[in-house]
Amino acid sequence: MALTIATDFRTVERISRSAGMISGTIDFDASYPTGGESATGITRYFRTCLRVICDGKSGYTFEWDKTNSKIKVMYVDKVTVTTGATAAADSTSGALITNNAAAETAFRAMGTAVSTDYILGTKDALGEVANTTDLSTLTGVSFIAVGLI
Repeated sequence: MALTIATDFRTVERISRSAGMISGTIDFDASYPTGGESATGITRYFRTCLRVICDGKSGYTFEWDKTNSKIKVMYVDKVTVTTGATAAADSTSGALITNNAAAETAFRAMGTAVSTDYILGTKDALGEVANTTDLSTLTGVSFIAVGLI
């Protein structure tokens, strides 16, 4: 399948003698391919597309693969929760959990003991969304692209 691209301008806006930019939105489809979605709907505006930058949306971030002219969809697939003395000793490795109901409940129950007992969440590195993931609800992702014209 393919991305649906809506641009804010009919053509590339010149930003220097040999460079231009275009902006718009991207709608993803129901079957994400491993390696990313082809961005020819954006790159066709340029002799050489230098960069495509997408705003994060709905917990996803986006990575421009210049070599293959593709947009990869990335996300954090898990959060590792550490509690007690281990977390206190390793308090530089993450942030306090606020989106984990069990961890948050346990944290609130500690009351004044917060200084001696911690709940720490460490997010793993971003990973690419799995092959054939349905991203059809991921719409209106803003982008800006810059390239040689």
